[in-house]
Amino acid sequence: MRQLTLRILAATSLATVFIVPGNSQDGGIVFTGGGGGVGIGGGVGAGAAMAGPAGFRGMSGNEKGSTFTYDFPKGATEFVTTGAPYSGHTSNQTIRTLANGTHLTQMSNDQPMTYRDTMGRTRTEAAMSPRLNLPNAAAANVQPQITRLAQITDPVAGYTYVLDSVHQIAYRGVIQARQMQAQSNNGVAAAARMAANPMPERTMPNGMIVKNESLGTQTMFGITAIGQRNTTTYPMGTYQGNDQPVVMTNETWRYAQYGIVLLSKNNGPNGDTTITMKDFSTEEPDPSLFQVPAGYQIMDETGEFTITIPRDAQ
Repeated sequence: MRQLTLRILAATSLATVFIVPGNSQDGGIVFTGGGGGVGIGGGVGAGAAMAGPAGFRGMSGNEKGSTFTYDFPKGATEFVTTGAPYSGHTSNQTIRTLANGTHLTQMSNDQPMTYRDTMGRTRTEAAMSPRLNLPNAAAANVQPQITRLAQITDPVAGYTYVLDSVHQIAYRGVIQARQMQAQSNNGVAAAARMAANPMPERTMPNGMIVKNESLGTQTMFGITAIGQRNTTTYPMGTYQGNDQPVVMTNETWRYAQYGIVLLSKNNGPNGDTTITMKDFSTEEPDPSLFQVPAGYQIMDETGEFTITIPRDAQ
């Protein structure tokens, strides 16, 4: 069984998920997902579907190329948000502080653009680099192969596609769309309700203390974002054998109407991670982004299939 290390970001319609290279037999993958998002701590954001390209199962690579496995299960349901067009991508940075004060900074990682139109059609892209199935000495002499596989989800037509631009093939699966509407409330009103009705501090059976608080509003990208901070305190002996209390905080700034997180700050024992939305726009994206390019062969899939990209094709 593949062991995958997931770093799941704040709930966002970008549904961005990172599988960290080095701790995965598959290797490293960075992709953005469908119409919803997966929240920190395992919560699922409104409109969440699958994490990343629908049906992605795994990947492998060697000196000849990379193979990606997908699965389009029958009866798959996509949660679709309509009336909320946008485009944007995220950037993240993690800083770890050692006991002696040394700071270790992970390079900022900019994600590909993600698009959604008024009808709820989405286009997402994956930048994937499988770990090579080679001895360490041999793998050191082979440069990582980065492959981009775009996914289009079209709830209007009832299909989802994975595009192989190397062989010009569009792998198509049938989906059932479950409609969702963008929130109609504005950010100021939502922030006011949150401030007026804060969730009380709670102590869990194991002594863990959870606190939620409102941070008010601020303007980002010319729109109003509402802020919230969640603080979790782990008493001694409740978090990986800790001999002192461990405090974790998650601060998010969300565009209320769309439910999209524009800024997230996560602080804990594994480091401080900041995730920032970049180039965010609520303009209607180009319709051609949600269409299979001319000249592509369409292949209908109803189960598992693979896409193999030769190394010399990159």
